[in-house]
Amino acid sequence: MKQKMISFLCAALTGAALLCGCQKSPETSAVISKNDGSFDIGILQSATHPQGEAEATAGEDVGNLFQYQDRFFSTDGKVEFQMEITEDFPDQAMPVVEVAPHFFTGEDAKRIAYALFGEGDYYEAEPLMAPVYSKSEIQEKIARWSAYDGSLGGYDISKSGFIKNYTLMMETAPDENPHTPCQWTFRKASFYLDGAEAAAQADTSQDNDEIQVSVKVDGIPFLFAISTRNKADFKINNLSIYPYDGSSPAGVDNYIFRERLCRTEKPNEADVEAVKSKAEALLEQMAVGDWAIDQCYVEETQDDHPEYTIVVKAVPNFQQVAAIRLPQLSNLKSEVSYASTYYLTDVEFTFNISGDLVNLDMRSPVDIVSVINEDVQTLSKEELMQTAQNYFTHTEYETYTVGYDIASVGEELGCRVVIDDVEYGLARVKVPNTADSYYYVPAMCFKGKIENYGKDSGRIYTSHIFGDGPRILLLLNAVDGTVINTNQ
Repeated sequence: MKQKMISFLCAALTGAALLCGCQKSPETSAVISKNDGSFDIGILQSATHPQGEAEATAGEDVGNLFQYQDRFFSTDGKVEFQMEITEDFPDQAMPVVEVAPHFFTGEDAKRIAYALFGEGDYYEAEPLMAPVYSKSEIQEKIARWSAYDGSLGGYDISKSGFIKNYTLMMETAPDENPHTPCQWTFRKASFYLDGAEAAAQADTSQDNDEIQVSVKVDGIPFLFAISTRNKADFKINNLSIYPYDGSSPAGVDNYIFRERLCRTEKPNEADVEAVKSKAEALLEQMAVGDWAIDQCYVEETQDDHPEYTIVVKAVPNFQQVAAIRLPQLSNLKSEVSYASTYYLTDVEFTFNISGDLVNLDMRSPVDIVSVINEDVQTLSKEELMQTAQNYFTHTEYETYTVGYDIASVGEELGCRVVIDDVEYGLARVKVPNTADSYYYVPAMCFKGKIENYGKDSGRIYTSHIFGDGPRILLLLNAVDGTVINTNQ
């Protein structure tokens, strides 16, 4: 289908006005939120033409390339902004979808475990503070720790108090398997911390509900932990799986199990593709939402002996449109208006070169309540770019210079913000006046880098807070142009 290339090239400011940073302030600026009902009306407005049928120039078929370039300053003249956007935006219908938390059930837990590990022997995890092990399990632990010959910062495993204590435990340990087969029933978190007897005496009214399961896979023990919470203060549905066999001296088991799984040759492209395909199949079998894999890469742990893993990350997917990956929330008890009380939906697998699972973390699956609009009317790309420029113009110098000042570097600092990456997808916003309902709406995410530089030396100073890589600078609701907060 023929498409029109939208090319919006804004001439850079020149001359004295550019050098001094003087410019006319924009008449409007992006706003954090609107409470006038316009958004509620906007999400019901369908696009005025079918997506993918944008106006085309006769005889021209140049794809969906969008370009936007400009150079401007903050209103105080202290921050220089460079927008250098070249993106190929796919033509597709952009939906608005209402979702609610998917609260894990025992059936979910069992189905996920079987999808990942098969129908093996699953046992209730031993309480962290009061575990019971058989004689053979204790012997296995002592042998494993004693044989470890790696470096743990000078810590001598052979002289560990763990080995002495576990040797004494052998005297009263049962000969038979003491573990209870998993019932796939949620219990209060205190049960897995202190045991059934202590939990019965404790106030567990604020506990999360959990299922913790131990299972061995090819000789390596794993903990399967699933947690759910549905209370007024915040909601949780989390799943974590990782190698674990109780406490160990200096955490040596972490090193041992990782060595066994990950001390391999470096995975090649074929290995990565095979693991990606496996992750897609597992997500389908787990059956807790629709997902789109957005990242897949090899991670190397540098040590005397390199270890390699393949990391696969996925975001929720609605109507064939993926959500934008955003920083995970750090505070579920924020009192700010429209704050979320539910972690962002996300999943991360870690595999070894053979496709064996090393770790899995899933946060906050959701269920679709309704598709509000299959193809909502959004602001044009040019309008969103101009809205972003207005927003950046009104930000302050201090926003981009945390971590450095004249005293620390010995020269006056300048600040340059380069916005060179834009992602268009879905982002989550809270449905007003509800406890646990959210919309996924079309959004434009602006990313880039911040350069604090010495005005005399030209040296680039990078704040430890910002790091060296691209960071999210702004997220705009594409329906109404308001700013979506990403810093909760």
